[in-house]
Amino acid sequence: MENSPPRHILFATDFSARCDRAKVRTIQLALQWHARLTVIHVIEDDDAPFEQPETQSLPRAVSHSAMLLRDELSAIEGLSSTVVVRRGRPHVEIREIALQDKTDLIVTGISRNEFDGRSLLGSTTTSLLRESGLPVLVVKKKPGDTRDRIVVAIDLSPAASGVLATAVRFFRPESLVLFHAIEPTYKNWVDDKEAYSRQISKEAVKQVRSLSDDFTQHGGAREIQIVTLEGDPVQQLAAYVDDNDIDLVIAGTEGRHQIMNLFVDSVAGHNPHEVQCDIMIVPRHAQN
Repeated sequence: MENSPPRHILFATDFSARCDRAKVRTIQLALQWHARLTVIHVIEDDDAPFEQPETQSLPRAVSHSAMLLRDELSAIEGLSSTVVVRRGRPHVEIREIALQDKTDLIVTGISRNEFDGRSLLGSTTTSLLRESGLPVLVVKKKPGDTRDRIVVAIDLSPAASGVLATAVRFFRPESLVLFHAIEPTYKNWVDDKEAYSRQISKEAVKQVRSLSDDFTQHGGAREIQIVTLEGDPVQQLAAYVDDNDIDLVIAGTEGRHQIMNLFVDSVAGHNPHEVQCDIMIVPRHAQN
């Protein structure tokens, strides 16, 4: 198992105060991991040429915000940082610089218009979740409220072990929750529904426990709590996060599409079962 934490973090921002939570959390992680930090702001210009002339001036407000942020970051002892401003399609430019600079993690936030609730970063973030090919961390909680209460949401596919390994490699938690929601496929077709549910649940718990035992034996988290619940994965996960004051949910892009859709809709603010904590998506080929 690869044990080194991320070495390069890319933080995508719109320079608004609404991104401050994500900025503070990113700085915390960069210092904790001794990672290089690149901050990127993209001026969205669909009508612009693919490559902008170097001499093209930046809007005054953007230039001023970039200067202030460079000054702020340079004053933080032990932080290696760069602030980059580009023009183009945000998710395309972010992905390009992430691949060029061998980024390990992309961090962004939820930036909503205070008057109508519209997500200003929503479309960019959802595109990154689906297309970046890198782990993407979406920060929603105040950093001071975060105490590393982590849930790894899994299905029972082979990809589950990779998501769990990535969670431990990044955050090195003393303990975490391994969460699996069960939807008995043929429950409504059998006579003894309760017996059928018990059997399905028993088998799921057995498989999740096998994954947990195998992982802890090979240097994973010291303590893994197993939670298996019957019902819709989206509703069960959102309720569990809310009831247990969870800080971070981590899941992969393989397996249950309901969980992925929950994250995407939660970012965009379109899901009634919105997850009230930070969320991280780990693409399969980015898992370690």
